[in-house]
Amino acid sequence: MTTILIVDDDEQLRRSVDRVLTRSGFECRTVGTVQEALDAVATVSPDIVLLDVRLGAGCGLDVHRALRQADARMPAVIFTTSHRDVFPKMLEQMGPLDDWIIKPWDSAEFVARVSLAARRLVIDRAE
Repeated sequence: MTTILIVDDDEQLRRSVDRVLTRSGFECRTVGTVQEALDAVATVSPDIVLLDVRLGAGCGLDVHRALRQADARMPAVIFTTSHRDVFPKMLEQMGPLDDWIIKPWDSAEFVARVSLAARRLVIDRAE
């Protein structure tokens, strides 16, 4: 089973994402801060990390950079409230990114994108 770490400072959103992904067969863990995310990555060893860009006092992009330094192959999917025309400019500054989802998101598309990241993970591990 694929383990997903959901990182968002909005507790209601974390619960919603957890519920949608759990129903789709994923095992989920949720945290709300940058430090909790970094601690969870070290202890839970998630397969995929879902990151919000804005994390209250922190930034999901910092978590993304730390993940890439620790394991360049760990899939991270960023979700953000940025408008579609602004987000590509952010990507230029971020470096490699597996996927992103713009809020508000459609549940079916959200699950499809996470499932795709999980399939890529299986292929990467097989190689």
